[in-house]
Amino acid sequence: MARIAEEVGITAGALYRHFENKSTVLERVFEESFAWLDNPLGPGEFFEVVDEAIGVLVDQTFVARLWIHERRYLPVDSNTALARRMDRWRGSLRSALQSMHPDLTLGQIDLLLAATQSALFYLGRRAIRVPPAEQVSAVRAAIKGIVTTELAAPRARPNDEARRRMPVSLRERILLAASEHFGRGDGYHGTAMSSIGMTAGVTGPSLYLHFKNKADVLRAVHEREAHALWIELDAVLATVSDAAKALAMALVSWVRVIQPGAATLEDPTGETLGSLGTSIAAQREFVAELVALLVEARPELSPLEARARIQIGLIIVADLFRDPEISTQPTLQDDATALVLGVVGVPAPPNGPRSSANRPDDSR
Repeated sequence: MARIAEEVGITAGALYRHFENKSTVLERVFEESFAWLDNPLGPGEFFEVVDEAIGVLVDQTFVARLWIHERRYLPVDSNTALARRMDRWRGSLRSALQSMHPDLTLGQIDLLLAATQSALFYLGRRAIRVPPAEQVSAVRAAIKGIVTTELAAPRARPNDEARRRMPVSLRERILLAASEHFGRGDGYHGTAMSSIGMTAGVTGPSLYLHFKNKADVLRAVHEREAHALWIELDAVLATVSDAAKALAMALVSWVRVIQPGAATLEDPTGETLGSLGTSIAAQREFVAELVALLVEARPELSPLEARARIQIGLIIVADLFRDPEISTQPTLQDDATALVLGVVGVPAPPNGPRSSANRPDDSR
């Protein structure tokens, strides 16, 4: 509260005369920042509604960060009410999607809607170094890629008994257990070290012999993922000369490697070391390789457009695995891979996820 008071040029006492505590300030910030939710999008064709949504969000540069990172600090009732308002606001997008794809299941419509919202929220992401005009163009093209992606056929959830074997190495077991909790459980902030140890079958003292704290575990998770990504990318670059095919194979690898801990990406606390947001420095070289491949594969895209496409694609994957409802869909890994290929506009590699992204003019 003292820092807020200092930035607005008043005393802390004066601030407390207006707001009881920081929680009250946060609720008011959300109330005013999301007032536009009370003005529903008009009905119409899907891309007409998308353009209306872009017009609303293009100047809301803080919305994505509030929605993704700060909502968890709201009281439960306020958070629930906000989620309901968001669902009503995007109702026209849902209706337009259902009209466009009457053959899709409700789960598939929810997936496409979540990916579309993620692309729209790119307009307010932190650490995005793309001018606004290029952002808007990239978002439109990305959403076209999203809604023209062929999703995997629905299938039943696999039996829990088919769960993977755990390695003998205690350190590897801890990292695998941490990825599961961070990405599919209560998230990084809601996971206790004891829960990681229990899943890994490692007692408290042994756990702390390998990692000094939870942030140290997370750092090791992302370092492990980064090493795996580079090994796979090096193998692709050594054997594949076609840039589009190489990019598609690299993106397939990215989703497979990164998906267990994808929900920890783009955390503003500085504790995470993922591929975007505050953690972009840890993997910016890998992202730069993807951008270079896209520029070569699609020379009609400028480097800025290519960067925006890659960023949007990776953000969508992270958001989908972060979403508590979407993340439980049995086909999510295949669908997330197909969606990121659709966003960047390259065809799936042989025997890879299906996508209708092989149209080089999808941004025109």
